[in-house]
Amino acid sequence: MPNQQDNNNGTVPYDQKPSDITRSENRPNILLLMCDQMRFDTIGAAGYSHMYTPNLDQLVESGRIYTQAYTPVPDGMPARHNILTGLTGKTHGYTENNEGYSMPGWINTFPKVLSDHGYETVSIGKNQFQPARRHHGYDRIHLMERYPDYREQDDYGLYLKASGWGNILNPHGCENLLYHIPQQSILPEEHMGDSWVADRAIDFLQTNSGRHPWLMKVSWLSPHPPQCPAPRFADLYDEIELPRQLRSKTPLSRQAMENVRLTEGLSDRLQNRYRQLYYGAISQVDYNVGRILDALESTEQTEKTLIIFTSDHGEMLGDHGALEKGLPYDSCTRIPLILSRPGTIPPGEQVDDFADLNDIFPTILDAAGIHIDYKNTAFPGESLLTAEEKKRKDRTAQYVEYSAGLRRWISLRTKDYKYNYYYNGAYEELFDLKADPDESSNLLHNITEEKILSVRDELRKELIKYESSRGPEGCLQEDGFIKLNEAPALSKRKDLYPKFHKKIMNKDEKNRMNTLSEEILQYIEKEALVHLEELDLPGWQESGGFSDKHIKDLLEKEKKMRQKQQKKKDSETVRRES
Repeated sequence: MPNQQDNNNGTVPYDQKPSDITRSENRPNILLLMCDQMRFDTIGAAGYSHMYTPNLDQLVESGRIYTQAYTPVPDGMPARHNILTGLTGKTHGYTENNEGYSMPGWINTFPKVLSDHGYETVSIGKNQFQPARRHHGYDRIHLMERYPDYREQDDYGLYLKASGWGNILNPHGCENLLYHIPQQSILPEEHMGDSWVADRAIDFLQTNSGRHPWLMKVSWLSPHPPQCPAPRFADLYDEIELPRQLRSKTPLSRQAMENVRLTEGLSDRLQNRYRQLYYGAISQVDYNVGRILDALESTEQTEKTLIIFTSDHGEMLGDHGALEKGLPYDSCTRIPLILSRPGTIPPGEQVDDFADLNDIFPTILDAAGIHIDYKNTAFPGESLLTAEEKKRKDRTAQYVEYSAGLRRWISLRTKDYKYNYYYNGAYEELFDLKADPDESSNLLHNITEEKILSVRDELRKELIKYESSRGPEGCLQEDGFIKLNEAPALSKRKDLYPKFHKKIMNKDEKNRMNTLSEEILQYIEKEALVHLEELDLPGWQESGGFSDKHIKDLLEKEKKMRQKQQKKKDSETVRRES
């Protein structure tokens, strides 16, 4: 049986449990900070001057930023399970947000491995585990999910009830009808989910004993839609010139057109306001990151803590006319990634090689002194703390994949090119990233130039190799990719979403809940650009929304609300002039 302690490198094998490992100087605390749907170009110190992110700027300046960091899968569940296990969807089973599936119990997770090796482990905020309360090795979980089945599943939901806000139907923003529509939170900032997550993290930092090293994952829902930051962050970008949106010069894939349809019926003014609120939501997260960093400092734990900041994937945010995720463009796949630990990681370091979320599992184990035998595992990632002479991962190419079957696509990016293959109709894209960093012109559209086809063929071969080793079953045939019958994109945008907690069991409690009509009006009250009659009410009705009578009543109530606002505004104008 192997020794529990490797005397040569001070590490222990990750599949063995030492009898007792207490605090030691070379076993740091590990703080994993995560956003949901945060693009790469949203941190001021990373060169994006439109952003107000003083606390993330501090992390960049004190540590190392990866300028070419990617998600391996631009969808929440698979990306988070890649982080959790260090493995890809072929092994853990998540290729998109397949919520009815539960990962096999034999697969190791980083919280389980660290718990087995003497770490105290805690998860705060979003997990996207199935079932929701599955712990995957965490000693403690403070859960905040977007759609808990029952309030009792969700610690944040129980907190709202105990704090007198249990009547709120949509605490994370109103998704029905308003999913991509500007809105502002109807909760006081101190009771919002962003604050609750930071509060729980600060409580942990102030009360942990220090006998054992700890790992804490802190995961916010923001800036995932709907965009509804607190008022002081909602107006932060009103006077700031936002970056131009990217536009495509050649046709998009049918799959991308599904995301384009999410902007249908939204005026340019509404889309611009939506972007302002997206950036405001990130600044609100940044504020709460600062609160956690301050608590780390005040408890004298900064020097002995490795901090990792990242996101599960990006957001199209109107680029190429699209919203949301699930596409191979950089807006969707490129993410922030920062590592910081005083005395270990040089301050102000910038790495331009590719890195991705597959690297987080081995990085966490490496930091904890837990040895991984890469030869006997299927890990696609490598520790970001690996010494230069020991590095083995090829960081000159980046693979990204999404889904399985008809919706599957796979992408390979090098420094010069990006090649995307969609199984739906065997659609292909090739972008010259040096000449066209915006990914606006697909070189394979009506072009048969031999040089272009040669580049395509070379990248295609590499993707076929990837599929043969890491792709799901049924992707390949003898001469390469299979071609699936071309299917049309979805014809309608989705405007009907589940409520926060889908089931309230107590009848009296259920009767005290706000109505959806009330909350729709409350969420748009401070957003003067939003007029319900300009939205796709017929489409919402068709997908299961309100009846004609309900919509008529809703529009009448909105009219009275806006008239009251105008009357108040006129009175204030008269008062100022007099």
